[in-house]
Amino acid sequence: MFRHSLCGGRTAAAVINLQRMLSEPDMETHHYLQAWHFLRLLGHAPPPKAPGAADG
Repeated sequence: MFRHSLCGGRTAAAVINLQRMLSEPDMETHHYLQAWHFLRLLGHAPPPKAPGAADG
């Protein structure tokens, strides 16, 4: 869905599809990273981390 939206020039729809991907539980890590990669290219940044928060 994302690729079709982006190739069709519908960047708003592409962003919505990528954000929907990020809300899916239990996806493989590389899918989350790929979604954020393309969101950054479209001008969207991830939310700031809470101070002292650690991923692990």
